[in-house]
Amino acid sequence: ARPETRLGDYDDPRWVSLQCRVMPSPQFRRLGENAAVRGVLETIFEGPALGERGDTCRVFSPQTPELTTRPHQDRYYVRGEPALWTVWIPLGDCPIDLGGLAVAPGSHREGLRRHAGEGSGRQGVEIPPGVAWNTADYRCGDVVMFSGFTLHRALENRTADRLRVSADFRYEPARATVEKGGGDA
Repeated sequence: ARPETRLGDYDDPRWVSLQCRVMPSPQFRRLGENAAVRGVLETIFEGPALGERGDTCRVFSPQTPELTTRPHQDRYYVRGEPALWTVWIPLGDCPIDLGGLAVAPGSHREGLRRHAGEGSGRQGVEIPPGVAWNTADYRCGDVVMFSGFTLHRALENRTADRLRVSADFRYEPARATVEKGGGDA
């Protein structure tokens, strides 16, 4: 968490290199295959869940508000099956000051919103003042699941010297692949 390091900056080749090492690692992949997580998703989907639909490891440096993930819907970035769900997992205790996840309750009911902004991965939804955001002091082992239409964002990492590390895993119903002619379920 050195001050000169800007983890989370997709224009920094060191950050991209880190992502390329972490995401295919067996440890990261196993976390996305967790049986308890898959069981919940299979209940939601009323059948098997397909993973690896835009997974990522997020590491955010302290005091870099310009790199904080803006309000957005994952469905905007991950096209295809409307029934996309995201599973967010803090990879360590994540109090609010460390920059955890915030969601706008009920926002999934409003469909896909217009996203705008500059730069790769910097698009977001303009949010009017007064929108309520729910968050918590997360603990290692917590899991947050939400629809791909749910508005969510990161909070700023306001700590002086700590990294915020989390994982996003995305899933869709296996039936969507079968209906599109792919897979052999």
